[in-house]
Amino acid sequence: MKPTTSFLPILLTMLLLPPNPLTAAEDLESANGRTEVKIAAVQISGYDKGDLPRKDNDVVATLVPYIDRAKKDDAELVVFPEYVLGHISVPGPETKRISAAAAASGIYVIVGCWETIDDSNYANTALIFGRDGRIVGKYLKTHAAVDHFEGDPAWSQPPSGKDRDWFLRNDPEWTMNRGEDLPVFDFDFGRVGILTCYDGWFPESFRALSLKGAELIVWINGRRGSVEDFIMKSVMFQSHVAMVSANQAYGGGTMIGTLPASILARCLPREEAYISASVDFTKIRRARRYSRNFQQRRPDLYGALTHAKLSDGNRVARDLESETPQHRSRPAQKLRVASCQFPVSADIASNARWIRQYMSDAKEAGAHLLHTSESCLSGYAGTDFDSFDGFDWDLLRHETRRLCRLARELDLWLVLGSTHFLDAETKPTNCLYLIDPHGQIVDRYDKSMCTLGDQRHYSAGDRLVTRDIQGVRVGLAICYDVCWPQVYAAYHEKGATVMLHSFYNARGRGENCLDVLVERQVPTRCADNRMWAVANNSSASYSHWATFVARPDATIAQQLRGNEAGMMVHDFPDELSSRGWFHNHQPMRARDDERFTFGSATTHPRQIVGTSQP
Repeated sequence: MKPTTSFLPILLTMLLLPPNPLTAAEDLESANGRTEVKIAAVQISGYDKGDLPRKDNDVVATLVPYIDRAKKDDAELVVFPEYVLGHISVPGPETKRISAAAAASGIYVIVGCWETIDDSNYANTALIFGRDGRIVGKYLKTHAAVDHFEGDPAWSQPPSGKDRDWFLRNDPEWTMNRGEDLPVFDFDFGRVGILTCYDGWFPESFRALSLKGAELIVWINGRRGSVEDFIMKSVMFQSHVAMVSANQAYGGGTMIGTLPASILARCLPREEAYISASVDFTKIRRARRYSRNFQQRRPDLYGALTHAKLSDGNRVARDLESETPQHRSRPAQKLRVASCQFPVSADIASNARWIRQYMSDAKEAGAHLLHTSESCLSGYAGTDFDSFDGFDWDLLRHETRRLCRLARELDLWLVLGSTHFLDAETKPTNCLYLIDPHGQIVDRYDKSMCTLGDQRHYSAGDRLVTRDIQGVRVGLAICYDVCWPQVYAAYHEKGATVMLHSFYNARGRGENCLDVLVERQVPTRCADNRMWAVANNSSASYSHWATFVARPDATIAQQLRGNEAGMMVHDFPDELSSRGWFHNHQPMRARDDERFTFGSATTHPRQIVGTSQP
């Protein structure tokens, strides 16, 4: 790993030197000589939409030879269709065999399945296998392609009187866990977004992935009829991406295409087939860099795209002043964040009771998300307890599962400060679990910048985490991260507009620099990067400052009282500035080789995978 670089030379370089016409990714390609990447797609049938597992149906055995073929063809990615693996556990026997094949071939694999999450939850999932065979990412289908409905308006309500078995066999997407994000994944050759079947009938999905930086969009399908080439061509032309579609062999339209709107290879309909083609990523990056329509977009005109309902003369009442303070409805057009503070301690059960209470309060306040403070469930090592020797990991897991279930019951996002176990020989990470309204841990941020005190107890993280929630991209940070300007700059580059920043600056012996510093640093980071931030803290006495919201104009919008438990609610985005001005018209950016770790990060698989369980 490269040593941390001072940010002052970076800023001076940006101010004094003219812009480089090549992007960082193009510089990398110039260095290693790689300009084209061969991609393969397979049109093949396996399990269909309503199929349940059968002992005589070994789909993996039919897929593995195509992974080997893609390797011999010098492909670096091979794509298979939607839910072709059927209902499986992840990880499980099927994924183990695909992992072995991917590792043996040294290529990326994307394949669809019905992921069994537990006895009552499942998702239409696209699995990403890395070159080493590890599952390095997942995409959960976001738009449900339902086939039956009742009531008015059309397609708004599932059939009544049907049990779970009926839905599994006849209309499984009514009851699946839907994805809540359109993530972009970093492969070693480029940035890749994934959509599944019906997702592609919503043009906003493709555009969002492109605006998030996707250079290649993979569109996996499982449907009769052919994938529409006119959709692919329009997406490639308008959003400057390459595309791959893969469909099951009872349909058609498996294709590979690139800029400006060219289909490089396609399969004939209703037959099993393999195709491959080379995509010039340098050409894509140059097109994106010099795109006129990217530069001249007018987002201020596109607000209708985020309205939940069609314009029909009906409006949803959103005037909070007309609602009772005890129960407020959620705003339709904004992200409402509740942030709490309480006296965090070494007592995991007591901490969990506080969190459950504030989750209920957040629901009553109409919040979409509850944000909690650093290590608020586990307690903070070195302050609340001396070390992790004899730590009750089983109790921590038990209480985490309870909070996940409550998040599902309340239909609430939860940013949960805790500690993530790696193994008995490796220091855990100081983390924020991101738990979605289905009760699933969908990602985890591990504290990247660890103080010297932290390093005695924790492994450092090296991965930034963002998530789109209610149309707002949030970033996650923990405490000492605020002392490193490049962290907020990097989140700004990732498109984050609201930082959820959890601290533990409590149980102090009295006043010190923290009483002033954090309330100056966080607003400054917001002003430098045109962002909002929610900074929360433990209220255990002596607490150096109280939870607050900072705006892009460096003002504090609201703040709780210090040294006492409480919760506040804020809607984002609010005013860019309370005074009609803000500081920075050209936010800073982080260097492409910037290091986001202070401390010792690990390559432990439980740290690398953001969705690993506690």
